[in-house]
Amino acid sequence: NITRLAKEYVKTIKASDADAGINKEIRYELIDLIDFLEINQRSGELFVLNTTMLDRENPSDSVIRIKA
Repeated sequence: NITRLAKEYVKTIKASDADAGINKEIRYELIDLIDFLEINQRSGELFVLNTTMLDRENPSDSVIRIKA
């Protein structure tokens, strides 16, 4: 269980769909479970929930897979 600190905004993920109506709605989700990240399913806004998990002792690059 991680300590909940203030969320820190990272980026807004954008996807598009040529469909119309309800089929045009896009939902976002993290494919890989990453404890310290959260994505808003409707807006695509990505947040870090615990910035202490972003440690420079760890690799500086990460791959985050998101499904839209």
